[in-house]
Amino acid sequence: MKKLISVACLSLVSSVSMASAWLVLTPAEIKNIQIMQAGNSHGSPEGLYIGLKTELAGAAATYCAGKGAVVITDPKLIDRAYSGLLFALSTQKTVQFYLDGPSKCVANLPQATMFTLVP
Repeated sequence: MKKLISVACLSLVSSVSMASAWLVLTPAEIKNIQIMQAGNSHGSPEGLYIGLKTELAGAAATYCAGKGAVVITDPKLIDRAYSGLLFALSTQKTVQFYLDGPSKCVANLPQATMFTLVP
């Protein structure tokens, strides 16, 4: 019985962890960076939008209907990621975004909840 419960728990954990992914981007893969204010005329949610030159592929492409950008909505992470992105673009560094999976879409785009600057 304990083995059955352990297997069930491991299956649940592995399915949850597979529902998220790290998206790795070089400066050449970033099309643009937009900061949207709350209540903007486009009706887009407030956030930092990182446009991609090519649409998402693989597992991340199945998360949301939109595949041309990644969105960060946490105010503190917006500030930090924006600074990190500007640094990465100016020094040709790679960045990573953690996409939480299909349940985390903003304006039909994948939401990133972590940002990493790769040295």
